[in-house]
Amino acid sequence: MSIKTKITLIIFSSTVVLATLVILISSTFLIISYNEIETEAVQKDFARAKSATVHSLEQLQTSLLDWSHWDDTYFFVQDKNQAYIDSNLNDSSLINIGINCIIFLNSDNDVVYSKHIDGDGIVETNNINLTAEILTYDQLTKLSSTNEFVSGIIKTQEGVSIISSAQILDSLEEKTPSGTLIFSQLIGEHELEEIRDITQLSFELHLYDDPNLSPELVTVKQVLAQGQNTFINKDSETIAIFGLIHDLNKNPVGIIKITEPRDVYRNGIKTITIFTSTSLIIIFLLSVIINYVSKKLLVSRFLKLTQQVENISSTKDINLRIDEGQPDEIGRFAATFNSLLEGLSVSRANERKLKTKEVATNNNLKERLKEIERFNKIMIDRELKVIELKEKIKELEKNDENQK
Repeated sequence: MSIKTKITLIIFSSTVVLATLVILISSTFLIISYNEIETEAVQKDFARAKSATVHSLEQLQTSLLDWSHWDDTYFFVQDKNQAYIDSNLNDSSLINIGINCIIFLNSDNDVVYSKHIDGDGIVETNNINLTAEILTYDQLTKLSSTNEFVSGIIKTQEGVSIISSAQILDSLEEKTPSGTLIFSQLIGEHELEEIRDITQLSFELHLYDDPNLSPELVTVKQVLAQGQNTFINKDSETIAIFGLIHDLNKNPVGIIKITEPRDVYRNGIKTITIFTSTSLIIIFLLSVIINYVSKKLLVSRFLKLTQQVENISSTKDINLRIDEGQPDEIGRFAATFNSLLEGLSVSRANERKLKTKEVATNNNLKERLKEIERFNKIMIDRELKVIELKEKIKELEKNDENQK
């Protein structure tokens, strides 16, 4: 496998891995994060809705304090004077206070007077059934101190109400309490609308024991009955959070539901889509650029280098040189290779010079050997001639001696 193919495969594999990671991160971690943000937001809204209920209780307590710590009320539970009723408990009095039920009890917890406005706006005086139902919550009459309020939520035949009770004192709070005053406010559609206006939330309240609960609320009721504080249900368009409200006896009496559009989630999906698409495009472009640059700066130079080396190898011409190009690793390799070729060229030149010298030396040696051979022949001939002369001299000397 060529380097070009390997680089292409590596870049392609890296691109696939990075794209897969981006998709996984987008489809898991980011969506989970947006879900968590959405859940936290709806839980805060649920807490805000509950705070609105608490605010209603505080307003109820404020009105109750004005009435319960008042000389006129203090003496009314003792003498039941008609003037107090005519001046303060006319038909519009409960509407002005913002309550739908008021109960006066004396120090023996006997009902002195009660007044009630039902859901249809009908004013009833001394509604015995409703009064008795309210007084089943004995916490309302068991106040341990003069400054204590008992406030909370109750369930009556009319529905869910907020309620508050306090001891009746004189204006200076110097005398012994003369009884107990109870204010109650039904959480009807008007009150729910006020909560919606205050919180800007889609606020609903359903009776816990309503036999006509929707299947969704039946499921929610079963989940919340197991001790879970809230339950969140989501679909493609909305997110709803449910929670229980409990009465003074800690029994569930209502189910609160808040529904919101899934704007956070939808915006998150849009953001994730843009992020994923942009990231994939950037990864693809980077892979193309890296592939092009690697081929341009590396592969093409390696191919050119390989061709030049192969040309030198095939021609056996070590006087050729390869282009060094830029002074990077490839350029340094080319320079080193050229230096090697230069060394080989010098070595061959020196070798040729040595051979030339060797041939010349050999020729000189041959010539000298020939001269030595000729000289030896001459010397040998001379020696032979000397020997012959000596022998002839000896013969002449012998002949002379013989003649004598």
